[in-house]
Amino acid sequence: MSKSLPLATLVVLATINLFNYIDRYIISANLGAISQQLGFAHSDTMKGLLQSAFMVSFVIMAPIFGWLQPHISRTRLIAIGVLLWSLASGASGLAGLARTQADILVADGFQPSLILTITGSYGFLLATRCLVGVGEAAFGPAAPALLSDWFSEHSRGKVMAALYTAVPVGSAMGFAIGGLLGWPWAFFGVVPPGIALALVCWLLPEAPARKVTESHSIPLSEYKYLLNRPSYILNVSAYTAATFCIGGIAYWLPHYVVDTRNAVTNETGTLMIGLIIVVSGLVATVMGSILADRLRPHDPGAYFRVCAWGMYLAFPAMLGMVFIPFPWAWFCLFFACLGLFLNTGPANTILMNVAPPHLRAQSMAICILVIHALGDVISPTLIGVAGDMLPGGLNAGFLIVTGLVLVAGVLWHQGARFLQADIDAAHQASKAWEMKYGVPEKAPLAFSDNPKIV
Repeated sequence: MSKSLPLATLVVLATINLFNYIDRYIISANLGAISQQLGFAHSDTMKGLLQSAFMVSFVIMAPIFGWLQPHISRTRLIAIGVLLWSLASGASGLAGLARTQADILVADGFQPSLILTITGSYGFLLATRCLVGVGEAAFGPAAPALLSDWFSEHSRGKVMAALYTAVPVGSAMGFAIGGLLGWPWAFFGVVPPGIALALVCWLLPEAPARKVTESHSIPLSEYKYLLNRPSYILNVSAYTAATFCIGGIAYWLPHYVVDTRNAVTNETGTLMIGLIIVVSGLVATVMGSILADRLRPHDPGAYFRVCAWGMYLAFPAMLGMVFIPFPWAWFCLFFACLGLFLNTGPANTILMNVAPPHLRAQSMAICILVIHALGDVISPTLIGVAGDMLPGGLNAGFLIVTGLVLVAGVLWHQGARFLQADIDAAHQASKAWEMKYGVPEKAPLAFSDNPKIV
């Protein structure tokens, strides 16, 4: 088997993740224009529901896709998901075109057809965002587990950093592309590359280590293993608190800067936000993984501590973003993003390292369910409700969720003392599974045993 396959798989999955996040934040960059055209500019709650609907479908479907993985090729499962969310994103843009055409007909004295009326409605847009969430749910549990089968424990920190570097870059590109192309054209731009990526992913082979579980369903009793690991519970809990804050604020950020703070125009605001996120996010994602890897020989809990340090940096910076006037608030936003992205590589590496190979996809699926169901499913709508009901508007909403950044830091700090014991337990659980079902075929030597290869 070619030794280039692991790197090729990493490149394809990282590119898919890039477009996942481009699509997520195109809608955020155009929230003002969308709400004006579709008639819900008066309601921050309805604006927030667009993101919450996406996350609800994502949360519901992620465990289902995680359960399917022992039975279906992960590369093909991801490919189907990519194709679905690409087409659904294009359908989101159809709402704008349909509404424009309906308005033209009304202005000319004609009655729009029922199909045109439905397609150009808030409800149709809401439904398409739900379908985008279904498609993206196929990627979340499968991609880290697939890469963990290709790469060794020593390499996973760098590999996860490479995979999740797409988060700040894709988010920044989503803000920038959304602001430059505008509504609804930005949504159409992700369809052709999405279809191409689905085809490429369909052609990728499975990882060799996968063969140990292809014939065996995971018994329900095996899931209790994860729930008995303190480092897994603390990592997921901290991740949930951080996601609650990050998901809500990221969605509202362009609208907040442009319309609430009146700092800049929409085009300038989306470009500034994109620039800050891509620079701070790239620096933090790479720095977080390198720092954790370097400290690990001296501190077994280094992955947890690096996550905690990021939250301790982000908390005062986010408070400053709310209270300090622009343009100085841009500096606060930069340091807030720097702190928030520092955990990207280490936190996901923890999820993989404390789970034995046969539970890695399930480890990620459970994490995805919890962090989103209790995190960014709720926070975009909560901020919107605060914007409608509280005197401080979106400022009040931002302050409500910011406190959870500090909570995340404390939880990650506490997890450090359990990590090494839980990694050792994962090795023992893996040996027990292999004795029962057979030893998996190994991946190519360079990628399974050489910590310097990546």
